Amino acid sequence: MTEKSLLTVKEKILLHLSEFPAERYVSDESQTEIFGVLPHDLSQKGIADAVGIRWNHVPRSLKGLVNDELIQVRTGMVEGHMRRVNIYFLTMKGIDEAKDIKEKLEAVEIKIRTGDEVEDVPIFTLVERLGGGVSPLTVLVVANDGKDVVQMEALEKFISEDKEMSTRVHMLSDAPKPRNFIGRDRELESVRKIISERKVLVITGITGIGKSTLLAKVIDEFTSDYSVLWCNVTEWDTIRSILSRLAEFFSLNASRELKKMISRSSFQTNEAIELIGENLGDVPSLFVFDNYEKANDELAGFFGQMFEALSGKDLKMVVVSRTTPEFYDRRDVNIRSHVGELKLSGLSFEGTEEMLSSRGFSGPNIDILYKITGGHPLSLELIRNPDDVKKPSDLYRFVQDELLSGLEEEERKLLNYASVLTYPNEIDALLYIDPPMEALDRLIDLHLIQDLPSGMIYLQNLLREVTYSRLSEAEIKEHCKNAADYFIGKETVFDSLKGIRYLLKGEYYDDASEILGKVGNESLNRGLIAEVKSILTDLEGNIPTDQFYKIYILQGDMYFLETDHENAREYYDKALNSSSTTNFVARSHAFRQLGLLELSLGNVDDANNNLQIALDMANQSKDKGLLAMVNGAIARLFIHKGEHGKAKELLELAIQYAVEGTHDIEYHDLLIDMGSIYISMGDMDKALELAKVSLDFFEGRKDVFKLGRVYDLMGECHFSKGDIEKAHHYWEMAVESGRRSGSHELLGFALMNSVRALAEMEKHDDALERLQEAERIHGSDMDHILMGHLNMAYGIVHASKGNHEDALEYLNKSLELAEKGNAPIRIAEKLFLIGRVHRDMGQDKQAKTFFNKAKKIFKERGDTHHIQPILDELESMK
Repeated sequence: MTEKSLLTVKEKILLHLSEFPAERYVSDESQTEIFGVLPHDLSQKGIADAVGIRWNHVPRSLKGLVNDELIQVRTGMVEGHMRRVNIYFLTMKGIDEAKDIKEKLEAVEIKIRTGDEVEDVPIFTLVERLGGGVSPLTVLVVANDGKDVVQMEALEKFISEDKEMSTRVHMLSDAPKPRNFIGRDRELESVRKIISERKVLVITGITGIGKSTLLAKVIDEFTSDYSVLWCNVTEWDTIRSILSRLAEFFSLNASRELKKMISRSSFQTNEAIELIGENLGDVPSLFVFDNYEKANDELAGFFGQMFEALSGKDLKMVVVSRTTPEFYDRRDVNIRSHVGELKLSGLSFEGTEEMLSSRGFSGPNIDILYKITGGHPLSLELIRNPDDVKKPSDLYRFVQDELLSGLEEEERKLLNYASVLTYPNEIDALLYIDPPMEALDRLIDLHLIQDLPSGMIYLQNLLREVTYSRLSEAEIKEHCKNAADYFIGKETVFDSLKGIRYLLKGEYYDDASEILGKVGNESLNRGLIAEVKSILTDLEGNIPTDQFYKIYILQGDMYFLETDHENAREYYDKALNSSSTTNFVARSHAFRQLGLLELSLGNVDDANNNLQIALDMANQSKDKGLLAMVNGAIARLFIHKGEHGKAKELLELAIQYAVEGTHDIEYHDLLIDMGSIYISMGDMDKALELAKVSLDFFEGRKDVFKLGRVYDLMGECHFSKGDIEKAHHYWEMAVESGRRSGSHELLGFALMNSVRALAEMEKHDDALERLQEAERIHGSDMDHILMGHLNMAYGIVHASKGNHEDALEYLNKSLELAEKGNAPIRIAEKLFLIGRVHRDMGQDKQAKTFFNKAKKIFKERGDTHHIQPILDELESMK
């Protein structure tokens, strides 16, 4: 028999990762952050599970493989984890090494017992026998590197159960790791019984009593029958943030509807809850919400809605809280039997004796400490000497004065900083103050800080509160500033907003206002309207005078996105009133926004007046970026008026300013407007070329608002080229961007543009559904430009269905509104569409009249793109 070859841990890791080639998940070699949900197998925990070693042994092996350039490290969202973690792929050198390992494995045979017969089977032959649903590494690990005789039946059962478990989704990375768990047999049985028999289990008890630890001890028992989500609630959580964790949970099981819904800036909570019910699927689910007492009133109301709406679904919930939640009443406990309660108290005397005896305590000391602590597990764990506490009131003093003050200076500083962070939090945030690793290790060994499998860290609430209460105001400010610097230094909008939260907590209102002024607009463009609104609420009354105009403009932009023109105008006016007459940058920006607001309402003269003032001030400021923005805004005014030649001239000037000032965002935004000019000139290829440049740029920035503008342009290009399928595809993407960005105007126009493609495809029901959505979004506040576009879209659908009278009624309303808005190109578009309806009705004379009116306007405006279809129509009627 061939001698069996054993693999080292590093060889097993390389063999495992060879099953997950980087090109399957990575589109760009320079990408360090991978998007989408990645397999658990690529994380440290997944590698440990596959290789069959303890998780804490993996990092050292991985570090050696990285140093040897055999694997590369990136970050991504992984199945079963709430947050981004390190993931690992083979390098080209690693791929070659893995090939050599596989060749080495060809000589490995596994002893397989089938009934009474034992045979030596080559490992790859065995993999084939098992149907190819298992890797050679799995077989090798199960067979203990070929040392053990493996029952074929047991191996098949193992593979079968593994496949069945793959249908379960488990996100338990934020669950605490029970250490030195003692006693609680009665409580464990209560947990099992209530979860099995009731819809909701509520575990309550004082901090440190062991609520989370008790549940974590038993939760694994339910993973074979349930998909399980463990979610820690923090003081900063919102309905959206909780839903985002639920969305990640469902997306692991290929249900991405909830993720799409909450990516929008606005959504109905009841619709989200309904979608949760629809996404629960065939596998029963178990949701754990820990630290529930931190939920604000709005979030508590959401949990109440979930409890009511999902009580009939195949869902169990466990709520862990210091206080009893208010989303149910005694009838749910005693009559309906929906809710089971477990009020956790201290350990029994026997449990206390077992815990203290294992730590060297004995005799009367145990009895005394039991009476003093009431069996409080954390208190028992922290006490080092029976003389530490003599009565219950000594416990808090002991924790405060003896245990914490007994720490080394670096340990104490690290614990103080940890008490300021929200929990759980990424360990890199803790390491930002560059503590000695020995200090962190000691705090973990003392159970003062807990490291979670997800790579996050957790500070028990009692210790956090005691530690935080000892901090001086100066220390709190220092630690908040460190936390803020860490998150803002990560240079992503999401992290910057988190950093602003810490600045507000430390009362650094000037810094918070300044950072918000820098990232606020980008945050809005990424659809984070609710997050920005929340920060603005916390900032209210504390904005420094020199930041008034920036914050007011940001608030105006926020309302502008939501087409709340009255409030937007109010805040732009506030920005003007709060800025110095010599602050040309601030005033130019405010007048530009007022100009664009009036333009969106069709008030051309008011728009022109505001934009000319903005231009005069921009010229005085000599700010290249501002000059690019204002000239670009004036170009949009000329596009509205149908004067494309003048618009092109201004856009070229604006682009020149953007290049000179190296303002990349404004440059690529201007390319979108230039693309619309090329469409009017009939040069679709040039328009698409510019759109592609902007698309690549804004995709890199994840700017969903600007991406929506690009998609809308690309849809128009393909529609004009007659490629209706592609036009529909890009307009659908524009619709999704409009939802995610929160821009009601972008979403409204995208919905109505998509209707044009749907009508061509004769999908009339889908088209009408889109128009009804547009009406719901804008309601009675829809301005006359949007209303004109809506009527035009209704007219197009009815014309496509052959409802000519209804089509003419809608199109004539649309024409009337376009005339009020002084928009010649839009007027001509409506005239052309009305002409087509008359043509379809056999009224050629009326059709020719409308076609010729439209042709005259297009010709006067130099819009060659729209003239040819008119000529084709006129030719067909000769």
